[in-house]
Amino acid sequence: FPDTAAAPPGTLKGALDTNGAPSWKPLPFLFTVPFSLFGHYSLWLWMVFSVAVSLAGLIFAWRIAFRLTNAGARHRYAAHAAGLFAALFVVVMQDVVVHSNYTHYALAAESDTMIVSLVLAAVDFHLIRRHRWAFWMWWLAALGRPEVWPFLGAAGLYLWLRDPAYRWWLYGALAAILFMWFVIPGLSSKSFFTAGNIAHNSPRKVHGNKITGTISRFPGSPRSTSSPWRRSPPRKSSSRARSGKSGSSDSRTTSLVLAASPRSRDAFASRRSPDRSAAHRVDGHRRRRHRRRRGGVLPDGARRA
Repeated sequence: FPDTAAAPPGTLKGALDTNGAPSWKPLPFLFTVPFSLFGHYSLWLWMVFSVAVSLAGLIFAWRIAFRLTNAGARHRYAAHAAGLFAALFVVVMQDVVVHSNYTHYALAAESDTMIVSLVLAAVDFHLIRRHRWAFWMWWLAALGRPEVWPFLGAAGLYLWLRDPAYRWWLYGALAAILFMWFVIPGLSSKSFFTAGNIAHNSPRKVHGNKITGTISRFPGSPRSTSSPWRRSPPRKSSSRARSGKSGSSDSRTTSLVLAASPRSRDAFASRRSPDRSAAHRVDGHRRRRHRRRRGGVLPDGARRA
C-alpha cells in the first residue's frame, strides 16, 4: 500500500511495525485496514478509492470558482469558465521538490492528492454553510498532513463557539487525531514521534530558516535559482560512466568467463579493456607474420596443429 506499506496486514495480525515506514500517515491507514479484509482485492480497492477521491478535487475546485465568481444569469458563462480554469489548474499543479504533477500522484494512488480534494471539499462546504461537514473534511485532511491542523483548529473553534451542542464531537475528533498520529506510532515503533524523527532525518530537509527555505523551493522565487532541489541540466554520459553502470553485470559473468575457452576469455578482455584488445591484435599479427616466414613454425619452436 502507498504510504503505509505493510500496515494493514500487520495490524490484523497484531504485529504492526512502523519503524521502517517512509512516513506515518493515518489517512491511508484509516481505509487500507478495512480494505485488507478483502484479501488480494484490497490493493484494487485502495487504488480505485484513492483515484476517485483525487479526481473529485477537480469537481470541488470547479464549484468553488463557480460560487466565488457570483455571476448573474446573463453572465453565467463567466462562472463556468472560472470553474473550468480552476479544475485545469488543479490538474497541472506541480510538486516543486520532485517535479511531479497532480496527475502523476493521483494515478499512483498516493494520498497527497486525496488531501487536496479534502481541503477543497472543506472550502466548498464552508461556502454553502455546511460547517459540520466542512469540519470533518478538515479532520480527514489533517490525518494526512499536519499542515492542515491550523485550519482544522479554526474550523473547530468556530463550531465550538457557534454550536455548543456539537462540542463533544469536537473533543472526540481531537482525541482521535492525537491517538492516530502519536499513540499508534508509539505502540508500534521506538518513539511516539516517529513521523517527526523521520522528517528530521530526510535528505529533503530544509536547512536554515524554515519559512524562507520553504518559499525558496517555489519556482520564480528569488532564491529558487540557488535551491539545491532545482533540476539540473542533463549531463552527457562518458565511457567510464557507461562502463561503471555495467560493472555489476560484468562481475557476475567473470566467474563464467574464467572457466570458458581461451577465445571467450580474449573476447571478454577486449570488451573490458579496449587498449588491451588493440595490444592483442598487434601481437597476433606479429605471430602470424612470423609463422609465414618460418614455414608454419611457432615462435616457441612448436609445430602448428
